[in-house]
Amino acid sequence: MKYFSYIITTLFFLWIQIQSLLAQCSQCKAAAASKDEAGNLIIGESINMGVLYLLSMPFILVLFVGGIWWWKSRQLSKQQSF
Repeated sequence: MKYFSYIITTLFFLWIQIQSLLAQCSQCKAAAASKDEAGNLIIGESINMGVLYLLSMPFILVLFVGGIWWWKSRQLSKQQSF
């Protein structure tokens, strides 16, 4: 029963997050579908750098934490070998 309540709580919070991710602000909608000088519709050209920035942050964080973990384990193994 304990694990069942954890699963239900986790699913509830995931559902709330998905609902907020599906909602877009009007500024994002306008940036995703903008027009150039000739009046041609350009979809997503101005939003690409923002997406790449948001996508890169988790990878940089994982690399940073992984680098510290590797460095600490390397230092610990050197101390144990002496």
